[in-house]
Amino acid sequence: MDVAYVTMKTTSNAHNHSPIKDVHLGTECGKITEVNESIIGRRIVHEKNFGTICYVGELPRSNGSWLGVDWDDQSRGRHDGTYDGVRYFQAKCPTSGSFVRPSKVSLGTSLEEALVYRYAVCTTCQLEIQTSLRSREKLTGSSQNILVHECTQLGHLNSYLGSTAEDAEYFGTHGYPKDTFRIELYTNPGTCHQSTSHDELCGADAAKSCLNRLNSVSLSSVPVYRALYGKSDFFPDRQPEYSPLWPSSGGCLDQFLSSLCNLEMSNCLLSKWTEIAELGNPPIDWEENAIKVFQKLTELDLTHINLTSAHQLFALVGASKYLNSLLLNYNEIADIPNLNDHSEHISQIHVHDKDTSHLFRNLNTLGLKNNLFTNWNFVNQLLHLSKLDHLMVSGCPVFENSVNIETARQEVIARLPNLKMLDRVEITPEERRGSELDYLKRYGASWLNCCKSDKNSKQNNDVKLLEEFYKLHPVFARLCDKHGAPEIGETKPVNRSIKAGLLSLIFILQHNKNNGATNKSSSRSSSPMDKNDRIQKQIPSQMTINHLRMMIRRLFCLSPKTLFELYAQSGRHRGIVNTEIPLDVDTREIGFYNLENDDYIFIRI
Repeated sequence: MDVAYVTMKTTSNAHNHSPIKDVHLGTECGKITEVNESIIGRRIVHEKNFGTICYVGELPRSNGSWLGVDWDDQSRGRHDGTYDGVRYFQAKCPTSGSFVRPSKVSLGTSLEEALVYRYAVCTTCQLEIQTSLRSREKLTGSSQNILVHECTQLGHLNSYLGSTAEDAEYFGTHGYPKDTFRIELYTNPGTCHQSTSHDELCGADAAKSCLNRLNSVSLSSVPVYRALYGKSDFFPDRQPEYSPLWPSSGGCLDQFLSSLCNLEMSNCLLSKWTEIAELGNPPIDWEENAIKVFQKLTELDLTHINLTSAHQLFALVGASKYLNSLLLNYNEIADIPNLNDHSEHISQIHVHDKDTSHLFRNLNTLGLKNNLFTNWNFVNQLLHLSKLDHLMVSGCPVFENSVNIETARQEVIARLPNLKMLDRVEITPEERRGSELDYLKRYGASWLNCCKSDKNSKQNNDVKLLEEFYKLHPVFARLCDKHGAPEIGETKPVNRSIKAGLLSLIFILQHNKNNGATNKSSSRSSSPMDKNDRIQKQIPSQMTINHLRMMIRRLFCLSPKTLFELYAQSGRHRGIVNTEIPLDVDTREIGFYNLENDDYIFIRI
């Protein structure tokens, strides 16, 4: 809108040609007519709150049937499904469950009604639809005042309903009217008076001309649960159930959405896969056609749909030559099917491309965040995805069971050599090299033990442990070829705790500056030494030489003007000439010099 505030006036009897109601509250087709156990599991809406039916039946001291509903918003409920000490259903939260009468809730609205409401009803009529219930008690045939305020969110308007024109038109110290609501701005403004031209441009009569131009449709958070099924070639006997809500000529959805490429229906009330398939009025053999359609998808997002197994899904879309993005985040998948042995799964469904040599041959993005993987075997299966370069996998139990998140990230990077991005963070060459080297060190000891046992097993004809190791670590041999096989000294586990990193060193203060670094240690050890000139102390191996110098000044009470040099010598090399190491780089850590307990550090003044 070009102006910040616009005042609009509508009357209670305006535009009676359109029976469209607020689809966000559910419509006539969503009325529950049969109350039985068949509706358990269905999704419902009440005053724009979504929930799931978990119980159908009677309650003590009441007549008629009740619905036990588990609400998405836990503040909407009152209990966890227990009433008078009896559990009728299990709610997901302690306060997300409640009982309601079937007449108070709705299964939702139809896809046709949602499309007409959002894309074929003018702004004026949308205002009337949303305010009719709010203002019903106030209206007595006189006009009502609605103020439309430009919203910061693209595609939305904030509207304010006032009881008088002064309240609606004036904004100063009085502030906004209290009754506030929002409309969706996807349509053109309508006229403020009834006319034949308006009837043709607004509502169901205008649906065909409006909808066939749509390339992208968004029905996010609209409680769509079914389609009305207009008359079609596939169902010639099926007539529109509510003809005023849909073009009188009838027809399938695809006839009115001929240009549609993208359909977004997140957070709707669809409960079953068959309902999604039936939205398009499919032919009788729709199952086989659905497989063809699925295998032509380039992107498939199945986030947060309570998927517990990926076997059937992979068999359905795995043979696709086009799929490049598959998102399975926030599900309950615990394992990945064997992508190298899938002929049995493929043969169970009607897959037209029987070339099973490569599944997901063009898949480059895979989302597996917040699933139930407890070990790294699922990553081994992903090695068969030759073009996979972006993986999202954080939030799984295997990450929580690792030493830390950084170690888990290194594990994934090392196991997938072709991966370029992990959890939306690019993998640098330095990070990959470090991850692969740490991987070799982490499992190097097990590999060396298997190699040793494998040599012995050739004589005893025992099971070769090395083969089992390579099944768990299929990338290990490749990393050995790249970086070299790990040696025994490199496979020691690194303990990064402060206590484990302490070194017990012997500090010896020597006052004779002429004692060179080449003097024999035996001659120094034979000279008399004050007890205060020899101190044994534990220091962390991460301490730098500069900090070591400051500590030595405190230990031996040396003045700031006193200059000294530091030399280190292994306790095993005492008495051997030219075995001292100068500690002359202040930025290096003690651990760089590979010192051990009871080694010597000489302070020469």
